[in-house]
Amino acid sequence: MVWEQDFLLQAIADRPEWATVDVGDATEAIVDDEHGGVVALAIAATNEAEDAVLYLEDDLMFDIDKLKTVDFRAKAITPGTGVTVVFGMAGAHNLDKDTIAQNAWFRLQASLALLVETDDGTNDNDDGATGVTLTTDTWYWFRIDFTNSANVKFLYRTDAANAWTDLTATALAALGKTAFDMSKYTAGLQPYMSLDKASGTGTGTLKVDKITVRCGR
Repeated sequence: MVWEQDFLLQAIADRPEWATVDVGDATEAIVDDEHGGVVALAIAATNEAEDAVLYLEDDLMFDIDKLKTVDFRAKAITPGTGVTVVFGMAGAHNLDKDTIAQNAWFRLQASLALLVETDDGTNDNDDGATGVTLTTDTWYWFRIDFTNSANVKFLYRTDAANAWTDLTATALAALGKTAFDMSKYTAGLQPYMSLDKASGTGTGTLKVDKITVRCGR
């Protein structure tokens, strides 16, 4: 089974599958006139707590044990001081990203240094440094491979490249771990994207052009 989202035509508010969370001046919206349909999540310069979240309103429709791969075509504008960006798969929503009980996602923490992390409610592997620094406002493809939930893998490639670069070994070495193990979780996940800050005037934008989820029936 393949589930794809291209963010074409309809406003986010008119899409029954997606839900948003806005705190402060944060926003989520389809970008006008951008080729192929693009959604943007943005944090404003206002000195306040802000959250911009796009998710499936906790409809955890993708069983982790049936998931194969999840791809995002995305780009970020450098997140400022205090701004955190995450995108990938998650369990039930929480505004505090570090308290979401289950996740496998890419993370940017006030810079474009690419991090990866997983949590299955028992095994928590945070902030695995990949050694990759993204270029601001530049499209990339990002993949999370769930083929073996005891050994989740993270890959990326530039927009023009055909070959994927596996980031898993580098991130695990940085953490001193042997695997991104999510085998203790056996229920569902949802696509999840978020930007947040606790305070300050830092800004940030995440644009997503396409999401593809591949899984068994």
